[in-house]
Amino acid sequence: MPVRKPPTERQRRLGAELRTMREHIGMSINEAAALHRTDRTTVSNTESARSGVSFPHAETCLANHRTVLDRMRERALEPSGSLDFIRRVAQET
Repeated sequence: MPVRKPPTERQRRLGAELRTMREHIGMSINEAAALHRTDRTTVSNTESARSGVSFPHAETCLANHRTVLDRMRERALEPSGSLDFIRRVAQET
């Protein structure tokens, strides 16, 4: 098995930012996976910088998180009270 390179600072920062955004809006890893049309392992690996991420994928993740946050603000929902809303958004996309 090939030796895995340690994550770059850029990968760590991106993963941390994605996790911060997800947690800020009260979204679980499973809900984020549904929103991004991927599995929870991919979300976890991206957030922890265990795997690299392409620019288009990162851009899509950030746009998805931003969409959820914007929709929450439109409806004046607090992150702590938005779990049902997040589930509905994840199912719609």
